[in-house]
Amino acid sequence: MDADIPVAHQRLMDEVVIFGVHAISEKAEALKSEVGADFDQLYLKAQNTSSRVDAIELDLSSLKSEAQKPSSRVKAIGSDVSSLKLQVSVLSSQFLALEKAVEIETPCGFLWKQFEDHCYFFYKGELNWMDAKVMCEAKNATLAVITSAREQNFLSSRTDNERYWIGLSDLNKEGEWEWIDGTDYNSSYKFWKTDEPNNFDRSEDCAHLWSMGEWNDVHCTYVCNAICERQL
Repeated sequence: MDADIPVAHQRLMDEVVIFGVHAISEKAEALKSEVGADFDQLYLKAQNTSSRVDAIELDLSSLKSEAQKPSSRVKAIGSDVSSLKLQVSVLSSQFLALEKAVEIETPCGFLWKQFEDHCYFFYKGELNWMDAKVMCEAKNATLAVITSAREQNFLSSRTDNERYWIGLSDLNKEGEWEWIDGTDYNSSYKFWKTDEPNNFDRSEDCAHLWSMGEWNDVHCTYVCNAICERQL
């Protein structure tokens, strides 16, 4: 009985080895199957990617070919631009010729209006008082200084009840109004609107022509038209 134990033990060991080899073999087959499936999927993906690369290269080649061809639309636009430039050039020449002709006929020059020995430019646009002052100075003029009823009537008849800056302010000292060219305010002509100047909100320091050409004080940052004046 004792002699049979080693034999049984050996048989058991052999069975264990055989079982282990069989299990390893099955595991190997399973891994081989999984790897094979993954490999097939990777191969298919590689083929698809290659096809997409080929398609992109074809599109790129087509785009390069199109880019090298002159665009008829671009040519048409270029032709239109050239035509417009020519028209602008012609109109500019005509305008300059007209301006020179008017300057010959009127001593004050193009777009300026003469009254007695002064010239006036009626600017239509939105400027605050300081910008209007600078604009007139750029024209070798000042904001209008009104010194007589005749001058007042001339200006107000051309403003169509719109608001225009004039060269009058009390910016240097509140309540002490001054003409921009140094003309004495106290002894000169005045045409304030009734109850003006009233310095509303304690910040109205610049004057403009209001309805019927009457004078009104207003914030200097207000924007309106302007009248420039220079001596003939």
